[in-house]
Amino acid sequence: MKKTVLLLLCLSALTAQAADGYMSLDSCRWMTNTRLVHEGKTPLTQAYDGQGVIVGVIDGGMQYDHPTFRNAQGELRIRKIWDKNENGTEVELTDPQAILARKYSYCSLYGPMPTNHGAHVTGIAAGSGRYKGMAPASEIIFADVALNMHRDSTVELYQQRLVKIVRAMMAYADSVGKPIVINISMGVNLGFSTEQQAFQDEFKSLTGPGHIVVSAAGNEGNSEESTPYMNSGSHTEAELAVLLPGMPMSRDIYLRSTDTVVLSFSNPDAVNAAYDIQYQRLPDAPDGKKVYKVRLIPKQQMPADVQTTIKLKGTAPFELFASRTVIQSVSPSDCTLSSAYTVSMPAPFPNVIAVANYALSETGQLEMAPASSWGPSWDGRYKPDVTAIGSVISAGNYYNEANIDEVIESYDTYGVQGLETWVGQYGTSQASPMVAGIIALWLQAKPTLTPEDILAIIRKTSKPLETVPNTKSGAGLIDAYAGLLEILGLAEALPSVTVETENMYYDLLGRPVGSKPSAPGIYVTKGKKIRVLN
Repeated sequence: MKKTVLLLLCLSALTAQAADGYMSLDSCRWMTNTRLVHEGKTPLTQAYDGQGVIVGVIDGGMQYDHPTFRNAQGELRIRKIWDKNENGTEVELTDPQAILARKYSYCSLYGPMPTNHGAHVTGIAAGSGRYKGMAPASEIIFADVALNMHRDSTVELYQQRLVKIVRAMMAYADSVGKPIVINISMGVNLGFSTEQQAFQDEFKSLTGPGHIVVSAAGNEGNSEESTPYMNSGSHTEAELAVLLPGMPMSRDIYLRSTDTVVLSFSNPDAVNAAYDIQYQRLPDAPDGKKVYKVRLIPKQQMPADVQTTIKLKGTAPFELFASRTVIQSVSPSDCTLSSAYTVSMPAPFPNVIAVANYALSETGQLEMAPASSWGPSWDGRYKPDVTAIGSVISAGNYYNEANIDEVIESYDTYGVQGLETWVGQYGTSQASPMVAGIIALWLQAKPTLTPEDILAIIRKTSKPLETVPNTKSGAGLIDAYAGLLEILGLAEALPSVTVETENMYYDLLGRPVGSKPSAPGIYVTKGKKIRVLN
C-alpha cells in the first residue's frame, strides 16, 4: 500500500528532546561513518571497536558506576582514576570495586557546581550499551581535575595540573603496552599570548607514536555575544566599553603592537577597589610584535560586575584580547571586534588535535555552531583542525537532583540513584570526545600513529561543509571510515564516501531508519517532524 506523508511541525530535531536539537550517538556514528567501521564494512577485513586502546579523559564530574562504562559481561572498563578524597587529598585507584564504591568523582560531590560533564564526555568517546560511543570496547582511564572557581584558580595551576595528569596517563599506557588517546574538554584561553610557548613545548614532549591528545576548541566563538578580540586597524587610539563580570576569577588582557601601548581605565578607583592589577611585558610574538599583559586579580571580597571603559593609546596600531571580559562596544567604530583567537589551550598547540562543533540548522543540516571558538592560534596557524557533532545525548546522572529535569531517559526512578540516566549536552566539549573515540579506532588498526599522522589523515579525508582549511571548522567533518581506509592503504578500493542528511529519516530518539520508513509512525527528516501512515 502506498504510504502517505503529512507535514506536522517544522522543528530542528533528531531526538525526543526536539526543541534542543540533540542527536543520539547512533545518529552521530552514522553521520561520521563510524558505524561502517564498527560493522567492518568492505573493504575492511574486520570490525573495529577500540579494543586494545586506552581512552583517557581529563575532565570534571564523573559517575563511575554508570552501566555505559561496563562491558557485555558487566565488568568495569575503567582501569584507573585520578581523583580526590572528601578532604581534598589526591588519590589514585586501579581496583574496580574501589572505583565503583566511589560512585561519583570529587567534582560531582564537592566542586563549585555538581556536574556530570566528565561522564557525558566519556560516554561519547567510549560508552557502550544503549547509547554506544565511538570506541565501545576501549579501556578507560579518567582524571577529575576541575579547579574550584575561586581567586587561587589561576591559569598557572591549571597548566601544572594538566601536564602532570597527561604525563601520568601516558606512563600508564606505556606500563600496559597499549596506545592511548587523551581527550581534554576543558581549557583556558590566552589569546595571542606568547607565554603559551613553554606549556606548548611540554605538551610536545608528551605526545608521539601511539600518544595522542585531542582537545575541545572552546565555546567563545559567538561574535554577537563574545567579542574578546579587537584590532584597531589604522588607529593608534581606541576606547572599549567593557563589563568585568562579577566572578571570583582572575582575568587577563593582552595587547600586541609594533610599539608601546598605554592602557588605562575610565574609573580607576572602582577597578582598583575590585582588583589587584599587574602589568607585564611578555616575549615578542613570532611576527616580532611586542606583547603586553594586564592581569586583574579579584580581591578577597567577591567583586560585583564592574562597568568600565578601557582607554588605549599607542604610537602604532594594536590588537587586544580580553579573557573573560565582555567588550560591549568600541570607538572608533571601524575598529574590528570578533571572536578570533578564542581557541582554548591546549587545543592551539601544533601536536594537539583541536576540535570544533557542528550543530543542526533549522532545516536539519549540519552547520558551524555559533559558539564554537575560532582560530588562528597565537602564532598564526590554522586552528581548529577538524569538526565533529556537538549536540549529543550521552551518559550522565546529575548528582544535584535539582537538575533532574534535564534527564532525557532513565531506567531507574528519577532522583533515586539514577543508575542509568541519559542527558543531552551541547558544545565543543561533546565534539572533542567524538574525535578522540574515532582516533581510538584508528589506533586499534595502527598503534604507532603520531599526531602528525592523525592530522594528515584528517586533512585528507574529512568532509568539508565549507571552504577549507579555515579558522572555524578546520578540515571539516571527521570521517572515521575514510580515515581508516587511508590508514590501511585501502582508500582506492571504494569511491569517496559522502555525508548525506537530505533524505535520511530518524525516529524520535534520533536513530536513522533509512530513506524509506518501513513502518507507520512519527519521524524526523530535513528538520521537520512528519507522520507516515499506512
